[in-house]
Amino acid sequence: VLPYSNWETGGICFSESFEALIGGFQAAVWELGKAPKLHRTDNLSAATHELGDGARTFNDRYLGALAHYRVEADCNTPGRGHENGDVEQAHHRFKRAVEQALLLRGSRDFATRVQYEAFLREILAARNRGRAGKLREELERMHDLPLSRLDDFRRERVRVSVFSTLRAAENVYSVASRLIGEWVEVRLYAERIEVYYAGDRVAEMERLRGRGHAAIDYRHLIGSLIRKPGAFARYRYRESLFPSLVFRYAFDALEGRHGGRADLEYVRILH
Repeated sequence: VLPYSNWETGGICFSESFEALIGGFQAAVWELGKAPKLHRTDNLSAATHELGDGARTFNDRYLGALAHYRVEADCNTPGRGHENGDVEQAHHRFKRAVEQALLLRGSRDFATRVQYEAFLREILAARNRGRAGKLREELERMHDLPLSRLDDFRRERVRVSVFSTLRAAENVYSVASRLIGEWVEVRLYAERIEVYYAGDRVAEMERLRGRGHAAIDYRHLIGSLIRKPGAFARYRYRESLFPSLVFRYAFDALEGRHGGRADLEYVRILH
């Protein structure tokens, strides 16, 4: 939100990650074609970190991204959301506008995410139509954009474990067993991660939200499991080795019929 004209933009966001924050900021300034002198946010962890006694300061990644656009960082006082009144009020009114548009539409169902995004963009455009005059005044006082955008991802260099998994952004992902023991580059986007080995992209998967979660594809593990089926019972993420409820039922049936041999029989089914 620009506080003078109240021009606004937005996008779908699943988490308050650094990538989502900077991706949204970049989308906004490139949509405008100009950059402001100052960017104010609240004290979310993507932009700040705690110093102690409740105080927070901006982190280097956030400051570096804003420096690329010659923008100063600013934030409200912790616990005082009213200091971001323009954006808070705009958010409230935008949600009301979405609710009204959905009621008029008669359905909340969309065939694709692209259709839903187009629906939201129409609402934003309608809300911005009456702001063109003041927006022109604001744009005159803003400065030009740099020649290029920043990468909208963060890189991490990690090693693939003996369990054919890697850890990125405090979550675990499985990869092909041929990568066990190798160092790979992980590119963390707001909604997906990409894995690169020797310069080639070897995997892409949806980024997990939160921390301490795991995305395990049994196809990555089945080669080692078929050689050591006894590891199935002790595998930390064993529940991920049931691709659907049908497989869970099959394993339960195997346990009832074969007892201790159920693991071996089930791993053969997976294979």
